Amino acid sequence: MRKASERPFMSHIYISYHPDDVDRLFEVHEALRKANIADAFQTHETNTPGVSDTSRNEIIGASCVLVLISEASQNAKAIKQEVSFALERSIPIFCAVIDSGKLTPTWAKLLTNSVQMDISQPSPDALTALVAQIRRIYESKCPVVSVMNLKGGVGKTTVSSQIFGYLQHHRKNRILLLDFDPQFNLTQFFLSRDESDERIEQDKSVLSLFEPGLLTSSVHPSPALDWTKFNDAIFSTPVIEDIARPLIPIDAYKGRLDLICGQFELTKFAFLDDANSLELAQSNLQQCIDRYRKDYDLIVVDTNPSASFLTRVTLEITDHILAPILPNEYSLRGLKLLDMILTRFTTDETRPDVSVLFNGVPKSQQNQFETDARDGIYDADVGFSLSKALLSNALYHTAYLDLKSGNALNNPVERLAVNGARGPFAADLKRRLGEIANEFADRLPDSGA
Repeated sequence: MRKASERPFMSHIYISYHPDDVDRLFEVHEALRKANIADAFQTHETNTPGVSDTSRNEIIGASCVLVLISEASQNAKAIKQEVSFALERSIPIFCAVIDSGKLTPTWAKLLTNSVQMDISQPSPDALTALVAQIRRIYESKCPVVSVMNLKGGVGKTTVSSQIFGYLQHHRKNRILLLDFDPQFNLTQFFLSRDESDERIEQDKSVLSLFEPGLLTSSVHPSPALDWTKFNDAIFSTPVIEDIARPLIPIDAYKGRLDLICGQFELTKFAFLDDANSLELAQSNLQQCIDRYRKDYDLIVVDTNPSASFLTRVTLEITDHILAPILPNEYSLRGLKLLDMILTRFTTDETRPDVSVLFNGVPKSQQNQFETDARDGIYDADVGFSLSKALLSNALYHTAYLDLKSGNALNNPVERLAVNGARGPFAADLKRRLGEIANEFADRLPDSGA
């Protein structure tokens, strides 16, 4: 997995096409737009030498380059140059054949390792299949990781903040933290009470990812005011700069670490029993996540420890689960419940991978419970191969990682151990956080994390 210096500041699909194929271009563009997949394309002279600066920037910032292959595009020098430019930078190429012509030997050689799909016969099914293939590439560039265990008190917020705070600091990634726990401990860790209350009052918080409110409309009331009703008006994704709280200054070379605040009012979904409203809320959240993937390398969700609507919708957007556990048998029940939820609400194709992290272990030596877990003794108890899911590194208990409420610090990330830990054991703690962060990042797809 790559560092921010090797990644663009945005991520989208770049479409390379010939002007003669503009009708097919807009057909593909509309299909991607409906799927909330960001794209970009440039109109240019087909035989001009070199790749324009604008096209260069768009290609460098792309998850992949989608080439519309036709007889006209195969004869265009500009398109060949764009593809060659992308290949030189190891950017994936996806080819959509839009006419009945065959690839020329030159193009066949150029596209040897690319994914190809025939959409020469325009049909909804062909476009649906194309979008599904593109979506897999688009999503892999910004995975969604949910820190989840159906037992409370295992350190989910500690892991969400400290592990991914370390990852951002050292790899200079673009990471978005979402606080989906109604107790919003992650928010309170970083922000003062006054600031978090102010952001919640302005709807600059997670509830705005589910339904319209003050942030996107001058006519809709805050969704936090009435727990018995769901606003089913047309939903607009909040602009990320409006809803996210930057925890460090945004810098193309230092990456970004942003937080969308949690709030107690998320509890309203436990009282809503209208299936249509809940389905619409889930759709709105999915739309937001799809849009925000283009701005980040990784999205991290700090979850609540319950089998609820929030858990179910979180699973719908999750690509990988990181489950913290304490070194005792009580934590196993949370993993068993997690496996039951995954079995109930996901399929073999949609089930996210699970990594498990021992948290709060004794610093001096591995205890017997951890040893047994790594030897596979508890695999049958939790319903999956716990011994294989476990990260080889573990996080030991230290008072520095105990959660404390935020204060009026000008720099919230000073609360992270990677920045603020001092004393004789600070170096060892930072080293351990780094080992865990890097080991977990290596389990994710080849994104920017």
